[in-house]
Amino acid sequence: MDRIQWKRNTMAPSSDKFLSVMDVREIKKAKAFHESFPQYSVTPLVSLEKLADISVLILSL
Repeated sequence: MDRIQWKRNTMAPSSDKFLSVMDVREIKKAKAFHESFPQYSVTPLVSLEKLADISVLILSL
């Protein structure tokens, strides 16, 4: 599987009042909340590289 590549966000700051939910501290709190459940377990990542091919096939029917 290829390595995930990223690019720094260079967009101008937003005045969206709901954007604060994406703050790293809020994300960490949400993660900790979900991890506090006894039935919590890490979900492994699965490669879906052929998913787009299937979607195109279905849409072409």
